Amino acid sequence: MSDEIRVSIHGQSFLLNAAKTAYWEEESILLCSDLHWGREAFLQSRGFPVPEGVFDEESFLLGKMIERYQSRRVFVLGDLIHHPAGMHVELRSKIRRWTEQYPKTEVRLIPGNHDRAINEWLPECGITLGDSAFISSGIRLCHEARAEKKTSGEFTWQGHQHPAIRIPEVSDYGKFPAFYVKKNIGYLPAFSQLAGGSEIKHFEAGDQIFAVSTDHIFAVPNRGSRRKD
Repeated sequence: MSDEIRVSIHGQSFLLNAAKTAYWEEESILLCSDLHWGREAFLQSRGFPVPEGVFDEESFLLGKMIERYQSRRVFVLGDLIHHPAGMHVELRSKIRRWTEQYPKTEVRLIPGNHDRAINEWLPECGITLGDSAFISSGIRLCHEARAEKKTSGEFTWQGHQHPAIRIPEVSDYGKFPAFYVKKNIGYLPAFSQLAGGSEIKHFEAGDQIFAVSTDHIFAVPNRGSRRKD
């Protein structure tokens, strides 16, 4: 097994990897989605026993991907944060120190439904607030495609869904985060380790599913049938 798989879409190359990010080679853009930073503090404040250090682990991993691909830009396809109540001063300072480690890389947020009350502090963290969609070479990037006006012939990468899949042949327990690529749209897995997964139960001939397991990514065979509930 490998930690990276290349897919070609509309003549553009994307490297899907086990870190649950995708690198768009022609644009030098690292794509990720649904980081939900601050969820740890938000849940702890409500009495849930969430371990410390989630942000440190995730920001370190994302930084490794920036260095691996020498990305000029990082696009977060929505839900950078989980809830404004979790974005305390200490966490915002950590985010600022993290972006300062990569002065040659622009970090841009395409806002999602969780990204509320961010205008006051986002610039101080070194993150650019982008429009609701970015389009180049027939590829559209957004948080949720149904909220966007789509043009015929475009391919859309989006977040929001947190796709995951059960594979009984591999494991009887849990779900694997997955990249779900259909004809005109692709869904990124949630980058957050605290985010749940929305199970892919139905797929059609031509759909591609790439599951992530620890340090590996692998294609899930599609025999052109629909999975049963």
